[in-house]
Amino acid sequence: MQLVDVVVRNYSSVFPELRAARDVIHACIVDEETSFSRTLLKGIDRFKKQAEALKKEGKAQVRLCLLGSGAGSGAGSSIKPGVVLRFS
Repeated sequence: MQLVDVVVRNYSSVFPELRAARDVIHACIVDEETSFSRTLLKGIDRFKKQAEALKKEGKAQVRLCLLGSGAGSGAGSSIKPGVVLRFS
């Protein structure tokens, strides 16, 4: 993996353990990418099913409230301004 090689090359003088852990780091990144891809595909599938259900109900749009912890939001989650999603 190119990213791991670049990090090892640039930072192994400061963190010599990177050279020895290169393969473990690579495997960890591959596992995370695979997991993220599965999560993303499941989310897209769920979104498409929900959008179809809303269309069948005759709803052309829906307002979403996004939860997150942005800068200045304190310790808890904050509700972001609503996003209107329109279906075609």
